[in-house]
Amino acid sequence: MPLSVKKLAELLALSPDQLRGALGELRAVVFVPPQDEEGELRTLHITFVDFLYIRAPENIRINKAFGNSTLASACLRRMAANDLCFNISGSKSSHLPNPSTMPPWIARSLRYACMQWAHHVELASKNFDNQIDSREPADQTDSKDFDYKIDSFIRCKFPFWLEAPSVFGETGLASQLLGIVAPMVCCRQKFLIETLISVQASRSALLDLLRDAISFVTSFHEAIEFNAAHIYISAIPFAPEDSLISQIFALLLKGLVIVEISGSDSHASGEVYATAMSRGGSAVVVAGRDVSSQVWDEKANVEVHSIIFDHVDNVQAVFISSDGHIIATGSSDYTVRLSNASKGQQLILSGHSGRITAVAFAPDDLQLVSGSGDKTVRIWEVETGQQLAVVATISFVSSITYSLLRLDTPPDTLRSSLLLQALPCPAAPFGIGGV
Repeated sequence: MPLSVKKLAELLALSPDQLRGALGELRAVVFVPPQDEEGELRTLHITFVDFLYIRAPENIRINKAFGNSTLASACLRRMAANDLCFNISGSKSSHLPNPSTMPPWIARSLRYACMQWAHHVELASKNFDNQIDSREPADQTDSKDFDYKIDSFIRCKFPFWLEAPSVFGETGLASQLLGIVAPMVCCRQKFLIETLISVQASRSALLDLLRDAISFVTSFHEAIEFNAAHIYISAIPFAPEDSLISQIFALLLKGLVIVEISGSDSHASGEVYATAMSRGGSAVVVAGRDVSSQVWDEKANVEVHSIIFDHVDNVQAVFISSDGHIIATGSSDYTVRLSNASKGQQLILSGHSGRITAVAFAPDDLQLVSGSGDKTVRIWEVETGQQLAVVATISFVSSITYSLLRLDTPPDTLRSSLLLQALPCPAAPFGIGGV
């Protein structure tokens, strides 16, 4: 990624004049653009780079590892600056994809640092690795300094940095960059276990942090690639409880969604297709492929009932009446069943010609509405199972809720009062506050 005079100066923490002064004697082999912000620094011939690394006299020869060490430190220092911050991507809505063009407010020096730091760390580490292989005494100063800077960078800047690859359309590279650095730490850790136990322990913690960061990016790659805002509204809140990244930034960032998990990991055997919670929140029903259901007391975390439905195919939808006595289930066998959990009675509601995908009780529990792949919504009397109305829809019904209506309500009004999933959710502004 070529840089202008100003951007390379920013990266190296120099003024443009200082950089020009350092390059002044090299104008015969290095092109220095006349403007600080325009044009790109470059060597006039590629062989000059090889000359500096290999064939130059020893007094002017550049140690490649040393040069990359300088650039690695410069990248980490640049990313520690305040402009790598919350919502640097400029996201306004998590429902909209990242912009197709590069945000102009992200400085080119910062772009370079975000996407190249790991490569420079890798090349800078080769000198240390050679010392390990030869069992020569190794200078720990640079190595420990890198470990400290990388650890600090991840603990302070990781989600803000991750926004950059996301908005650049390079989320996949984020895990690759972290994966480049992790083996460097692992290799040094293996050697240091024989030399400096305290350093080894700190590197073990850094390695765990890097591995967790890689897992974090990989697990939420699709959402983060779509919009950088999902780092904060999807990835951090819904990461596993033992995620180090989530533990660190859930405490540091304000306004994140809080996800509290309670209950049991146990559920109906086989795949789970539908769940429902009673209106009071005291009971949870789980149903799925094995056409059975478990009713759990949510607070006590114990199974209250186990119900075997008479469905001949998997259960796709479930709903609990407001009094908690009746469970409605919809199945791929085209039927709806009303089960009284305490009495063990079931009532079969037939009429649909497609799998049942949604069910819901009326607020008074006297009626039930069901939606199906047959593009109809049907209203049933709960006590008798009698079909009261049929409403045709323009598409497959995937979700539904119910409002109390009179039976003589005109069909058009009835259709509009059954809230079906027909349009995507409206875009909500992205408004989570940062540190």
